[in-house]
Amino acid sequence: MDWKQLYQDFKQKYEKCYCSVLLEGYNIPKVFYLEFVEETLKAPLLHLRNNEFGEVILKYDDSCSDVSFKLPNIGLYNSMGNVLMVRRLYQRQFKKGICTSTLYIKSIYQDIYSGFVSASEANLHESLVKILLQPTPTLSLKEGIDALDKVLATALSPEFAVGLSPRLDGVHILWYYENPIGLVDPVGHRIFLKENQFQQEFQDFVAKIRGADDFSIYS
Repeated sequence: MDWKQLYQDFKQKYEKCYCSVLLEGYNIPKVFYLEFVEETLKAPLLHLRNNEFGEVILKYDDSCSDVSFKLPNIGLYNSMGNVLMVRRLYQRQFKKGICTSTLYIKSIYQDIYSGFVSASEANLHESLVKILLQPTPTLSLKEGIDALDKVLATALSPEFAVGLSPRLDGVHILWYYENPIGLVDPVGHRIFLKENQFQQEFQDFVAKIRGADDFSIYS
């Protein structure tokens, strides 16, 4: 095996990326950051770090631990009381793991009201990567609305979210990805769909969730 070529390829693709590591003796994979790849005369060494274990060094051909680099699905994720939209970046670059070169992350409120956006919530870090590697659970409309007592917004699914309005008290915003597409009146049990081009996507969604029959939909 050409270890030098493998070292160069692996370093180019995965150094400075987050990964999932199933360590020897553990049953659950852990998120690690690959700080750097060290060249040796044979298999390169992977210098990994996370908050729980600190630094861990593994040989590339270590059969006792499994290292995988998986990109998250495109869609909505709950984080820090807000909802983040995650998209892939397709710029000319060689990285293949989770890093700022492969993912674009933004608050769904970023384009409509900067006062609802924290400077740190879209920053890539270990805790956020753990969230991105888990599927966003599907909530009922009532569960999503009830959650707004404590959070700014909550994802109902990887595609839809409900969040507080910066202008209208007691009326919530309905989101399709990072697009505000309607308003939700929780008292009158009404949904006002403002963007008709997303009507079919929303109809398909409400057909699958609990509690949607309690709301009248207007467009």
